[in-house]
Formats: sequence, structure tokens, C-alpha cells
Amino acid sequence: MPVESTDENGTVIVESVEDKIDHKPTKKDFSDLEARWLSGCKRWKKSEIAEYAKSDAVKVFELNGVRGWLNSEERVSIRRAVADKAAVGRDTVSVYVSGQGFNMTPAKAEEILAAVEVYASDCYDVTENQKAAVDALTTPAEVEAYDYAAGYPQPLQFAV
Repeated sequence: MPVESTDENGTVIVESVEDKIDHKPTKKDFSDLEARWLSGCKRWKKSEIAEYAKSDAVKVFELNGVRGWLNSEERVSIRRAVADKAAVGRDTVSVYVSGQGFNMTPAKAEEILAAVEVYASDCYDVTENQKAAVDALTTPAEVEAYDYAAGYPQPLQFAV
């Protein structure tokens, strides 16, 4: 039976655990097959973890009820712009989430962006810890039962 998984680069990996042997199966044959099956199950579960970590169940926050996400590059760029505008004396800045602009003080913008950065880092930590936890499992049943949605922080909500 083939096992299909996707690695972190998005490459689909298909492995077959069907081997033809020219002798009566030995305990080692069964042990090798079980190890390969477990390895495939772990790769599959870790690909599910990676997909969930990229989903809007994790990568999301709300600003005045508008759901959206700012990737790392966007957060850095907005933080630079906020700092520059504050440095030249601007009292308000605009932050855009899902195409909608929100006016706020530079201090409030920095507070929101810092919180989103910490949230993103915390989510990354959960994702990596879950991958390590899957690696430590010893049976396909444990791998299958592993709940990769557990442990993530609640999405942030802000109001301005």
C-alpha cells in the first residue's frame, strides 16, 4: 500500500511498502516493514502539521473584527514605516489588514505589530515542538491519533 506525503518544500513523496521477497518472511522482514510504515506515517503527520500551521486557523488575527494576516516581510516593512513616520512627528499611521486601512497612533501600531510578531513566533514554536513529538511516537496508531491542532495560542484580537 503506498504512503503519500508532502515534504516542507511542497514535494509529494510516494513510498510503497510493498516488497516482494523470495523467501518465507522473517521477523526481520516484518520489523523492517513496520519501521518503514511508521516512518511514512510520521512524514504524513508532519506534512499535516505543516499545512495546518500555514492555514488561517493559525495565521490570523483580528483588527476591529477584520480577520487577516501579515507575513514576516509585511510586519517588518510596516514597523519600519511606523517608526519613520513617528520620527518625523506624525500623530497617526495607517495599518492595512485584508485590504482595509485602520488609523491609529504609532505607539498602538507598534504594540499590535509586536504582539503579532510574538504570536507568530509562539505558533512556530508549537509547530516545531509538534513535529518533534511526532518523531518520538513509536507506533502508527499513536501517530494517527496525534492531535496537531492542539497547543496553538488563541488568535489575537485588537481594537482601535
